[in-house]
Amino acid sequence: MVKLVGVVPDWRPTLRLVLDILGGEVIKRGNNHLINKLLCVLEKAFKHERSEVRMEAFVSWRHLTDILLPPIVEVWEINLFSHSLFV
Repeated sequence: MVKLVGVVPDWRPTLRLVLDILGGEVIKRGNNHLINKLLCVLEKAFKHERSEVRMEAFVSWRHLTDILLPPIVEVWEINLFSHSLFV
């Protein structure tokens, strides 16, 4: 996937498809290696010389954070709720 960045024009839809397919697998415990590999793809895109590739990296980053953050927000809301019950 890293080799596609900046070489293949449609690398971003491919990455997005991979993220959509992986979905919940990305956030499971023990899959840090998977997140790190996805971040390597984005890192290469962010460092690319062409601004179009860097802009696509921001869109892809947003998609990745949309996948990763909802469960964190839900846990945070549950913790706040349970804390208010015991105060």
